[in-house]
Amino acid sequence: VGSLVILLVLGLFVLQGRRALAESYMVKGATIGISNLSAAESYFAKAASLDLRNDAYLRLLAETRRARLEQKLVSAPKDEQTALQEIRDLTEATLAPARRATELAPGNASNWITLGNIYLDIAPITSGAAVGAADAFGKAQALSPSDPAILVNLGLAKAFSAQSAQSEESKALAQSAEELLKQAAAIRPNYALAHLQLARLLAQKQDVEGALQSYRQAQALIPSDASLRYEIGLYLLQNQRTEAAQTDLEESVRLSPSFSNARWFLAQVYEMQGTLDKAVEQIQKVVGLNPDNEQAKTRLEELQKKLERKK
Repeated sequence: VGSLVILLVLGLFVLQGRRALAESYMVKGATIGISNLSAAESYFAKAASLDLRNDAYLRLLAETRRARLEQKLVSAPKDEQTALQEIRDLTEATLAPARRATELAPGNASNWITLGNIYLDIAPITSGAAVGAADAFGKAQALSPSDPAILVNLGLAKAFSAQSAQSEESKALAQSAEELLKQAAAIRPNYALAHLQLARLLAQKQDVEGALQSYRQAQALIPSDASLRYEIGLYLLQNQRTEAAQTDLEESVRLSPSFSNARWFLAQVYEMQGTLDKAVEQIQKVVGLNPDNEQAKTRLEELQKKLERKK
């Protein structure tokens, strides 16, 4: 009996030692954070291997790999087979700990959120990922029904799913997505992302007035966001509301003078209105910001010739 007690005590010390070491690796990884994703990933992987029942380490490992995956999705060439294989391999490596975390602690909404976010990231390029995201966020919502962030992501997942569904199912998914986004905005009226994503969804449904109303609600919450004013201006321009588009694009440029895309489309508005001198001025600034952009140089020449003919 005495030997058994000694073995149990030794086993307990070993277990505690592994957990303490795992905790130290987790702290090191968290301290490094995004400054060195590879090193942080290595520490979280070590922590997860030492404490196999701790879902938090798996979640941190998945989130770190997700950050690497996001970088890869942005930077990888679209047409290189090697890059595509790297993305597939990294995707599987990212999903594995996220799935394991949900198996270990299915009652933890954070695990389902992490899994859902990964699926949502790859939904534009991976068949079936949107359905996986909707399933994961649906489980998260069941655990935390009043969390507006979960509602927004669930709405996005359903909106993505609607794009590849059959006609009737697509309509039902799109309607459900709209209701979820409206619910999120109602729960937290100052949640700009809920209003913004609702605006984008309504824009896809060609509900121009509804989209603009939601865009303006988002704008009221983040009035200094140049990208948002650009997005609104572009949407207005696409819907032949030129004067309103001018106001938003001008504001975008005022908020961010180096925003070349906003200047490009503001020049288009000026050209449509016949104020070619202002159009030339905008494209001159685009060229100044992008001296190697041949398209901008060509457009500047065209506008300058057009202005000369007008004179």
